Amino acid sequence: MRIKPIYVLSIVATGVVAWIGWSVVSGARTSVQAEYCLHSCILATAVLEEHVKRTEGRWPASWDELPTTVPSVESGSMYDWPEDIDTIKKYVAIDFGADPAELAQSSTESFSALQPIGPCYLSYDRHFEFLIASLREFHPTALE
Repeated sequence: MRIKPIYVLSIVATGVVAWIGWSVVSGARTSVQAEYCLHSCILATAVLEEHVKRTEGRWPASWDELPTTVPSVESGSMYDWPEDIDTIKKYVAIDFGADPAELAQSSTESFSALQPIGPCYLSYDRHFEFLIASLREFHPTALE
């Protein structure tokens, strides 16, 4: 028995449509995750900046030090601090062992004490310059 070309074409077309659908859904899911991560990074950066200012240049040792720190500037994030801290933790990795004097020497490109977890839009580091400037206020010898 010979398979008719229309059946083969139908099977191939169904496979192509399914693959396109999966690609669209997967891309949309990744895009949403990248947006959540971006907003988490922006808010975490604002919280870290405020913490550095309030503690005269000290870097936090854990997430536990941060819930009482409320950013003095509106971050523009979709999240609220500290209500959404558990969500932020899913998307942001902070190096709590970092040396603030060394961080003060960083550029926005080399700053590595805050990193996104998972897909994230590249503009997550746009506020690093303000955090680094706050660190430099308390660690001026780092500029030499």
